[in-house]
This record gives sequence, structure tokens and C-alpha cells, in this order.
Amino acid sequence: MKYTENPENEENADLLLMMQSMFVRRNQSKFDELKDALASGDTPLAHRIVHNLKSNAAYIGKDGLRKTAAQAEDLLKSGGAVPDELVNRLGAELAQALEELAALPSGQTAENRDNPAPDDGQTSALLDRLEHMLAEFDPDCFNLLDQLRAVPGTEILAYQIEEYDLKSAQKTLAEIREKRRKRCG
Repeated sequence: MKYTENPENEENADLLLMMQSMFVRRNQSKFDELKDALASGDTPLAHRIVHNLKSNAAYIGKDGLRKTAAQAEDLLKSGGAVPDELVNRLGAELAQALEELAALPSGQTAENRDNPAPDDGQTSALLDRLEHMLAEFDPDCFNLLDQLRAVPGTEILAYQIEEYDLKSAQKTLAEIREKRRKRCG
């Protein structure tokens, strides 16, 4: 699901803006990291980098970057070398995306307003909602990050969601819920 085409409401627009801002923050050095991984023969790292670029580009609607990263991923997955031409095209498309997105406003959104610490009932409801979203790999879970950060002990979970590592976030959420069950009853 991507949010770039006619956001239906302010929440989706805020989510897109937040995802674009995170993309810029998280991908400034990715091309250099990819070149280093390829140069050192670290295929698993290079694969992970292009896979994440592909996924992140899809979320924010950068289809050219997504397609180029997918081509590189396919080559790496099959054990093939990534031609310099493809690496350079990937670098150019990433640079263009970063430049375009860096020019966007990064001001207040619904997601980065201060949230008070939730009580146990609110925390349970938040974790229930998040559990369902993570099971569905629903990118709307990014809307819950600030609320989640207000809950003590969820720092790793929030980081995993922010890093688009939703599979690991599911495991971390299960661990948090188990700790809460033991503590509360």
C-alpha cells in the first residue's frame, strides 16, 4: 500500500509525510553502504540493503527506485553480479528521491505531537491494535509510533517498526505482552 496518490484524509497525508521524512533520514548513506558491500563481496548485506530500498521506495511511491532496487535484488538473490550500470542507476535514483523528499515540509503532524503516557487500559488497547496491524503488515502501524514511544519498555519495538522490520516487531510485541501478563497477573 502506498500513500502518494490522493491521500484520503489528513491521517494518511501525515503518515506519508512521516514515512518520507524517515526515508530521507535512514537512507542518506545507503548507496555508499551498498557500494562497500558489493566491493567487499558481502552479498547478504548488499541483498538486505537493496531489499530494504525496494520496500521503502514502494511505501513512499518511488516506483523507479523500487524497480531498479528489485532488479539488483533479483541478481543478488540468484548469485549474480550487479553490473556497474545498474549500481549507478540505483545511486542516481536514490539521490533524486532523497533530493525531492528533502524539499518537503517536515513540520508538525498528528504523529509527532506530544502524547501523555497511557494508562494500563490504553496501553493494552494500543498493543491489541498494533498486534493486528503487524500481523497484516499494515503500514498504518507507523501512525502509532508516538503513542507507542510513550509506553515504557517499547523502545526496541518502536525502532523495529520505524526500520520497517515488521516481522521482528511482531516477536518483540509478543515478548512485551508476555512480560505485561506476568507483571499484571
